[in-house]
Amino acid sequence: MVTELMNFLNNPYVRIILVVMTSIFAGYALRPVPKILDDYFTNSYLFKFVILFVFAFMLNTQYLKNSDLLGYCVLIAVCVLVVLLFFHGIRNYELSFREREEEKNH
Repeated sequence: MVTELMNFLNNPYVRIILVVMTSIFAGYALRPVPKILDDYFTNSYLFKFVILFVFAFMLNTQYLKNSDLLGYCVLIAVCVLVVLLFFHGIRNYELSFREREEEKNH
C-alpha cells in the first residue's frame, strides 16, 4: 500500500498538481492580504500563472535533470494551466448554480 502511494506521488504530473493545489490553499492562510495584491490575484490570470509556475518550479527542482529543463518547464506550465482551468470551471459552475437558485426563489 505504501509503495503504491509513493509510486503514485512520484509521478511528475501528480506531484506538480499537488504542489500547485497545496500552494493555492496555503495562500488562503495569509488572508486578508493587502488590497493591491488582492486586486492582482482577482484580475490577472497571468499573475496567478507566474506565481504558481515559479512556486512549482522551485519545489520541484530536485527532480530536474540539466538536459530536460525545457521539457520540465512545459510540464509545470501545463499542470499550472490545468489547475487554473479547474478552479475557473468550479467558479463558473458555482456562479451559474447560484443564478439558477435565485431564479427559482423569485
